[in-house]
Amino acid sequence: MSITRRILGTGPVDWLVAMLLSWAIPLGLIGEIQVTYAISLIFWAIPVTLLLPRFFILSDEGTRRRRRAFAWSVAYILIAGSILDLVFGALILKFDFTKNHYLFPIPAIGGKVPVEEILFYLLGGMAVLLVYFWCDEYWMSCYSVRKRRTNREIFDDFRIFRFSAPALTIGVFLFILGWVLKWRYSSGGNIWPPPYYYTFLLVIAFVPAIALYASLRDLVNWRAFSFTTLYVLLTACIWEVTLALPQCWWCYQNSPAVIGKLVRPWGPYPIEALLVWLVVSFSSILTYEAIKAYHYDDRPAKQVMFGS
Repeated sequence: MSITRRILGTGPVDWLVAMLLSWAIPLGLIGEIQVTYAISLIFWAIPVTLLLPRFFILSDEGTRRRRRAFAWSVAYILIAGSILDLVFGALILKFDFTKNHYLFPIPAIGGKVPVEEILFYLLGGMAVLLVYFWCDEYWMSCYSVRKRRTNREIFDDFRIFRFSAPALTIGVFLFILGWVLKWRYSSGGNIWPPPYYYTFLLVIAFVPAIALYASLRDLVNWRAFSFTTLYVLLTACIWEVTLALPQCWWCYQNSPAVIGKLVRPWGPYPIEALLVWLVVSFSSILTYEAIKAYHYDDRPAKQVMFGS
């Protein structure tokens, strides 16, 4: 086991090679393969393949607390993303199933979505959490909270859920702001129906993340978080803007589901599509830290969740 730990925990060269491969293959720089939506998931699959064994080795503890936190966080991202696609996907995105871009379609409300959409949320969520985990516990471990403080110090008067007036205020403000922007940018100045895409992100990710922030801000390795966010944004720009949209794997509809504000240099690219990458990083990492804190705190579950 000690040899395996040394092999899997040495040097950044293999990580650099993995990143280059995860970008070079979908961009067609290696081989003469036809890059499809499924092939493009290599962006996320290679980092997962590299880091998942390291995660299992470094989290090989008796209680498997970090593994459970990882599994529940990936499940949260997968379920939230699947709901977004299967409920609102046909309103937000347009897929051309006449071309050989996809493995096979799956039914959704108002239409169909490719199965790659579900695989994306699975692999993307795993990649985000594994990159954060590796930064937190290896590359930037000296900034990890648990390296400097004991569990007793961390969880003294700790509770995951606490009422946050700022979170509620910000949530209400952002909700009103979305309606104002829809009135400003939508054709005809219509505010009904509401911007489903933006509202979904607000309810499922923004507000819960803001609410958790007050409790978890001292547990997150913010340097690892910053690196992970930059990695996600860079990969997203290469993957979606450079490949997906130009090759018409999907396009965004100017429908009532979106606010109507577009990122012009990227074509018909709604502002919500850019926000979702920030949301994925923020909400998934905070969820991971919240579930991990729940498993590490040895107090009764009610006290961990809501305090004494």
